[in-house]
Amino acid sequence: MVSRQFTWMPWWQELILNWVASWSSISLLVAVDAEGEHQAEFHLPTDIQLQRQELEEMLQQTGER
Repeated sequence: MVSRQFTWMPWWQELILNWVASWSSISLLVAVDAEGEHQAEFHLPTDIQLQRQELEEMLQQTGER
């Protein structure tokens, strides 16, 4: 869910955010740095939406072959 596009966020924090993002009860995740200068919002898909996205990507890869 979280990618390296946020250079101000350490890798271990991204790891924790990815773990939290896997909880099905969260739909929006906001991370703010300690100084409050940077903020990142992640709109998290539901389990069904994520499965649909994965299936569509898999079908697209299969169609390209």
